[in-house]
Amino acid sequence: MGTLEEFVKEVDSVVMVIFHQTGEILPMWHTVHANGEIKILPNPSVISKSLVSKIMRKWFAINEVVRYVYVNEEWSVMAKTEDVSSVKDHCETQSLEFHPDRVEILMYSAEDDSGQVTASRQIIREDGKLPALGELEITRASVSEGRFVGMLAPRASAMQ
Repeated sequence: MGTLEEFVKEVDSVVMVIFHQTGEILPMWHTVHANGEIKILPNPSVISKSLVSKIMRKWFAINEVVRYVYVNEEWSVMAKTEDVSSVKDHCETQSLEFHPDRVEILMYSAEDDSGQVTASRQIIREDGKLPALGELEITRASVSEGRFVGMLAPRASAMQ
C-alpha cells in the first residue's frame, strides 16, 4: 500500500491536474477502505467544520476507512515561535484571510495507523495570470491537534 507520504504524493498529482484545469480546489476526501477500495468524496455541504468532522468520523467508522487525505484551500501564516501569540490574538477577532502576513495554500491532512502527515503547496495568484502552485512540502506530525485529527476509528488489530 505504500507509505502515507507516498499516498499524499499520489493524491497531490490528481489535485494538481484539477487545480491547473479549474484554478481552484473544493474540499475533498480521498479515502482508502479496509478492503482496499479507494473513494474520492466531496466535503459534506454543511456550514460548521465541527459538524463536518462528526459526519466524516461516523462515515469513516461505518465504511471501515483505514487511510485518508483531506484536501482544502486555506489561509496560513508562517509565524516564528515568538509571533504565534500575536497570530492567535488576530484569530480571536478575525479570519486569517485578513492577516497581513497570510498566504493561500492547498492543505493536505492525511492519517492512517502509522500516524499523521500534513502537506501544503502555496497558491500563487498574479493579476492576469492563471493561478500557480508552489512546491509540495510534507511534514510528519509528531503532535497534532484540531477537529480533523484522529479521524479514524481504532482498528481491532491495533488494539490487540
